[in-house]
Amino acid sequence: MDLGRQISRRPSACAARPGPLAAQLAIYLGYVHYRTLGAGLVGTAFVLPSFLMVMVFGAGLAIVPFLHGGVVNEFQWLDDW
Repeated sequence: MDLGRQISRRPSACAARPGPLAAQLAIYLGYVHYRTLGAGLVGTAFVLPSFLMVMVFGAGLAIVPFLHGGVVNEFQWLDDW
C-alpha cells in the first residue's frame, strides 16, 4: 500500500492530535518512517523553533524596563494625593 493511501486511511490518527494539519501530518510521516522515535524527533523539530522564539521574545520584554532605569511606576500620580 502506498503512502498516500495510508495517510487517507488514517484521518483519525491525525485528527485526534491538537494543532495545525501540517504538524499532524509531519508527525504522522515521522511515525510511518521511524515509528515513535521519528514522531518524537519530527514533533520536537516542529515545535522547538517556535518555543525558543517565544522564550527569547519574552526574556527580551522582561529585560527592557531594567535597561531604561528600572520599572516605571505608572500610578505615580496617586502618590501626590
